[in-house]
Amino acid sequence: MTFEIVPTHDRASWLAARRQGIGASDIAGIMSISPWTTPFQVWASKVSDLPEVMDDEAMKWGRILENVILNEWIKLSEQTLVHRGPLCRNTENPTMVATPDALASDRPIEVKNSSDWSWTEPPIHYLAQVQWQLAVTGYEVGDLVVLHAGRHLEHYEIKADPEAQARMIEAATEFWGYVEANEPPPTQWEDSTIMASLWPTSTEEVAQIDPDDAFELYVAKEARDAGNQRYDAAVATIKAAMKEADTAVSEMQVIATWKTNKNGVRSFKVKGDGLVE
Repeated sequence: MTFEIVPTHDRASWLAARRQGIGASDIAGIMSISPWTTPFQVWASKVSDLPEVMDDEAMKWGRILENVILNEWIKLSEQTLVHRGPLCRNTENPTMVATPDALASDRPIEVKNSSDWSWTEPPIHYLAQVQWQLAVTGYEVGDLVVLHAGRHLEHYEIKADPEAQARMIEAATEFWGYVEANEPPPTQWEDSTIMASLWPTSTEEVAQIDPDDAFELYVAKEARDAGNQRYDAAVATIKAAMKEADTAVSEMQVIATWKTNKNGVRSFKVKGDGLVE
């Protein structure tokens, strides 16, 4: 056995302990294969005390249904359940942590609630999550149990892949260097929103920017400005053709409206759909 269970008393203590390592839900973000999380966002969750993102309606019901799915799978599989939602820490590399939905006597169990009717194979970010759980625990196989479309339970047995795990560990080691240095990893356009929360106020300081990054900023700005000018020119062409008309049509498709509101101001809108009746 290559792992230990980290005792946590509530969600706050679990979050604090998890911040000290890389979890299974972090690894896909670190490797840029997550549909929801970027490397920068994972980094921000480790170096700051940003408030936890509140569940939306889908996330809330997902959490509720995961317990139902897990209970049903335990009955169907007759697995011997050892722990529910334990925080596992690798004893050889303490920065490797994972919180599977459950631990059976010989494997981690991860539960998902999917709106898809079925999968040919699980999405890569879920495979990475289970592979990381296997790397942390040292188990040879893991269960991914999915309720598809609210009515079809499917079980995917995931075997340990040493090569995939080695790539993950390499990426995680490089990423943890950014955490220890308190320096952000490369960013993506999605990261701008969280930056405002991470650094909400400015100080009278001067930041030295890499010349290549500065050059890219100017090139991107010119491309954006050129694009805006092209758009404005296209709008002007359509407006000139419309004159007093409030609707523009091309090949039976409504492409734009230019209507006068109650305040006497004409507002132009591009329409991507809608047929003239």
